[in-house]
Amino acid sequence: MIKELKAVIDTNVIISAVIGKSATSVKIYNAFAESRFTPVLSPPLQEEIFNAVRKPRLRKYFKAREMKRFKELLKIDTILVTPAKKVYLCRDPKDNFILEIALEAKADFIVSGDDDLLVLKFFRGIPIISPKEFLAKLK
Repeated sequence: MIKELKAVIDTNVIISAVIGKSATSVKIYNAFAESRFTPVLSPPLQEEIFNAVRKPRLRKYFKAREMKRFKELLKIDTILVTPAKKVYLCRDPKDNFILEIALEAKADFIVSGDDDLLVLKFFRGIPIISPKEFLAKLK
C-alpha cells in the first residue's frame, strides 16, 4: 500500500499557481489536479484562499466556470481538518494556523513562500519547504 502524501500548501503558493505567476506553483497545482498529493486544509485556510481569489485584482484571472472548478477541487479533493491544539511558534502569529493544520493532519510537508514559516525549517518533524523544494520531492 502506497502512503498518501499530505501537504499543507500556504495560500501564497495556491494563488501564485492559480494566476500563473509562478511556473513552479503551477506545476504543484497540476500535481494536485493529477492526485499526486493531497492538500490539507482547515476551514480558516479554505476561507482565506476563497477570500483571496475573490479580490478584484485576482478576479480577472478567473472565469466563472474556472472558479467553480477551483472551489470544487478545494472542497472535494482535499483533507479538511479542525486543529485541536493551538501553536504559538511563528514570528508572525497569523501563520501559526498553518502549523496547527500540519500538526493535526500529521502532514508530510508544509509548503510556503513565506519567510516567517520557511525560517523554521521544521515543525515537530514536518519539513517546511519552498514550492521549488516540494516540486523536487514530487518527482
